[in-house]
Amino acid sequence: MTEEQYKLLCLACDSVLLADDARMETIAIPWLHVMREHPIFLRQYEDLLTTQSCWKTLTSYFWHISKKTIQWASLVRHLLKLPNKFWIGKLEKSHSFDIIFVSHLLNASQLTDEEDFYFNGVPQDLEKRGLKVLIVLINHTSVPIKALNRGVNSLSIPRVVISKSLPVSEEFRIWQQTKNQSNLFRQSAKIESDEFRKRVLKKAIIEAASPATKTSLRIARAIGEIIRHTHAKTIVTTYEGHAWERLVFATARIVNQEIKCIGYQHAALFRLQHAAKRSLGATYDPELILTAGPVGLSQLKNSQSLAGIKLNILGSNRSLKISERSFTATCLVLPEGIAKECEILFSFSIQCAISNPDIHFIWRLHPIIDIDELTRYGLDLGNIPSNIEISSKDFETDIARSQWALYRGSTAIITAAANGVIPIYLTQASELSIDPLYEMGDNHLSISYSHQFLDALEKSAVNPKLIEYCAQCYSPFDVSILADQLTCSA
Repeated sequence: MTEEQYKLLCLACDSVLLADDARMETIAIPWLHVMREHPIFLRQYEDLLTTQSCWKTLTSYFWHISKKTIQWASLVRHLLKLPNKFWIGKLEKSHSFDIIFVSHLLNASQLTDEEDFYFNGVPQDLEKRGLKVLIVLINHTSVPIKALNRGVNSLSIPRVVISKSLPVSEEFRIWQQTKNQSNLFRQSAKIESDEFRKRVLKKAIIEAASPATKTSLRIARAIGEIIRHTHAKTIVTTYEGHAWERLVFATARIVNQEIKCIGYQHAALFRLQHAAKRSLGATYDPELILTAGPVGLSQLKNSQSLAGIKLNILGSNRSLKISERSFTATCLVLPEGIAKECEILFSFSIQCAISNPDIHFIWRLHPIIDIDELTRYGLDLGNIPSNIEISSKDFETDIARSQWALYRGSTAIITAAANGVIPIYLTQASELSIDPLYEMGDNHLSISYSHQFLDALEKSAVNPKLIEYCAQCYSPFDVSILADQLTCSA
């Protein structure tokens, strides 16, 4: 996809989300929220840009029918297996909370960690200031419900995990809402004169009833019930431009018109980042966006669409200062939490490791990626070169023993580079850049082929300007920024 096509796609999808007849069920469709220019994310839009043959159209239709059948069977099985309630964990009716943090459960081990994966110790610091805090987790695991139930109530700050299925009456309501939205898109597509927008509407007919759309509605519905149950005064969610985030803000305001809605931009922003940088109106926008550091603050301030939304810096647990480094001939490999991206970087680093046996390589997996998933993806992990290590150490240790880092779209490179690790970006032909260090231009290395790797190492040098830039991306947490906001809204 070219940059011009990407921008056309953003405009067309936004025209549907911002239409006068757009409803919550419209906003709930993740497919309409174009996040950023990542090739993996953009694959779902490829059919909009090509003219399909009759055979491909017919094949796509049967594939869609097959998928729908599997989804229905999966949903029925899901409803039979899971308890029909809005959340997992105990919340007494007498409990009320000043602030709810909406975070993510990436693996079950997080339930035994006092500090949250995204908000770190901020909830604990607010509790020390006399505020009542609740953490709500969106479940991204496949862990059995009984195991989650055992762990969710074991920590000092109350936590609940949103159920993957709601009471049957709610599931039926969601099904009915998404079906009605599909029918509305079908009617709109019939009279649409713009050919590209017509394609978007036709695809939206299918996406309106997709599992991802239903998940957005479930999350919002569950959090709405939690707010009603707890009389929460403020809600803070991670903020990346997802459909569910916008629904949560809207639902929170329906339940409590006085509630304060805050988004936390915890990850770096990319050059063509879209959904997080545009307004959907007062109903769906946060009142305040807290950023991870000065760089994110500047980038969002430059987004004209967000004019009127307050911005401030909360900081990030990615702000690490490592005083002692070993500077050994070691290259840290940092893929995103996407199996395909792991395959690209790991396959490339295997070629580099074979050609450069004196260089040690450390593969560092994102917490959401299971090593078994990579085996299923085709990587032969039992036959990797001896100079490749699959890390079991913490991030600080891996940074301290690495001189270089090979990366693509992972924002972990920012923390590594802020501590003097030299970044080497792996680019691929015919794709938009997904380099989180794009603002640095030529001030860092980029390669496309494994035979360029050794040459890049020989040219590499520590760049103080790059280190300073990365240090400004993530600031240490300053909980007073959030505490002051809560005091003002009390």
